[in-house]
Amino acid sequence: MARRRIDKDREERIEMEIIEDAYDESERAMRWHCYLESVLKFPLKARCISKKASSPLRVGQEIEVLGLADSEDCHP
Repeated sequence: MARRRIDKDREERIEMEIIEDAYDESERAMRWHCYLESVLKFPLKARCISKKASSPLRVGQEIEVLGLADSEDCHP
């Protein structure tokens, strides 16, 4: 898979708006969940871009996403 170039403005926005003051992986995951819950509009279409053993999706398959999983299910 091709690597994207790093967008410094985007990275700074993530650092300042989403994960600022998040001290561990669990806090970062919770902040990402809250951020995505506030900005995404459901339903939305998504395309699988990589294979994952725990997913039944095939690379390239398009699906309709109805919502986010519960935040408790998203913690690492």
